[in-house]
Amino acid sequence: MEFTVKAKKFKKALARAMKAADTSKPLLPEYALASVEAVKNSIRITCHDGVTVAVVGFAGSDLTVNDENGPFAISATWLAAALDKADGLEVTVSSPKEIADGQSGRVTLTYGKTVLHAPAFNVTEPSLAMPSEDKKVSAGFEPEELKTAIESVSWTAAKNDAQRPVISGVQIECNPESGARPAAAATDSHVVAAYVMRKATGKGDFKAVLPMKSAMLLQAVLEENDGTAIDAESDGAYAVFSDPGKWVVRTALLNGKYPNWRKLLESSAPGDEAPVMGREALLDAVRSAALCAEEVRGVVTVDFDGESKEAEVTAVDEAQQRESSAKLTYAGETPQAPFATKGKWIADALGKMNCGRIVLGLEGAAIVVQPDADEADACGARMIRSRLKI
Repeated sequence: MEFTVKAKKFKKALARAMKAADTSKPLLPEYALASVEAVKNSIRITCHDGVTVAVVGFAGSDLTVNDENGPFAISATWLAAALDKADGLEVTVSSPKEIADGQSGRVTLTYGKTVLHAPAFNVTEPSLAMPSEDKKVSAGFEPEELKTAIESVSWTAAKNDAQRPVISGVQIECNPESGARPAAAATDSHVVAAYVMRKATGKGDFKAVLPMKSAMLLQAVLEENDGTAIDAESDGAYAVFSDPGKWVVRTALLNGKYPNWRKLLESSAPGDEAPVMGREALLDAVRSAALCAEEVRGVVTVDFDGESKEAEVTAVDEAQQRESSAKLTYAGETPQAPFATKGKWIADALGKMNCGRIVLGLEGAAIVVQPDADEADACGARMIRSRLKI
């Protein structure tokens, strides 16, 4: 195989594919390799770690494929380093026409007057299964919404939960027939973050709990999507997301029953007269107070004054004998009692939202923060957290 392309373009596609590789301490040598092949005047790069597979392709007028024969696998880190050195230049990559099983060949990478060589191996198809035909459910997502959804919720997924590994991932669901909007959700069992998307297509109940690495890979490849719809298929054990002809992400899914986050949010949903306030104003107040309370777990108290229609956000650092407070105006009903919560989660939640005003749900023992219903068709991140006793 032989082709010539701008190093920057090759490096960009390789970087996206490498998010699926395991280049640090791979369990198997093939997990640290990048497979490169020419398909119909385009180049396709494949990386995987046994759980996640990324297939990223590129084409264009700045790519010339002289010979499609001889796909090869090569050290992903070596190839990335070589392309770094050639940044801004054209590179020519050539490999033997065929590499026998168990044997190695040599790949040559040329740019300017520099010629680099590296061992190459035969390409093997990743063994990760595909969704079974008799069980798979299909869906279609808008790329920008799917990317935003993953980005908005992934921060709250559990980092290490040996008892319930399913909550260390991101759930993506779509069931237009049920009347519920498509959404992505994540939780650490204390905080639930959900992003409700405006629309998606499909038939049946599509649900997939992606491992965090797969979710981050999918978010990365969606960054540069040109707006075409994303195809998705899942059978509950494996899932495939793709922009046909450009990239494919295949992944095994996390097993286990995912928490019913919709029920949690609905049980504490804000009423029609719930307090409404500016998102940035509340975020600034919480951040200021949380810094003061850093040494006492960052707990902040929010108290509402019905006469002045002002909410006061306060934190006390008893060790340093100091107090911080900030006030902001609100509309709607005045809650009967103040509430206390950790400042970090609510600051993270507000920081992920993209709206001017938020509404608070303070029913029962939970706090719900979501965009005001009058904004952006009420789409956006929705968070819940158990409140602390005052």
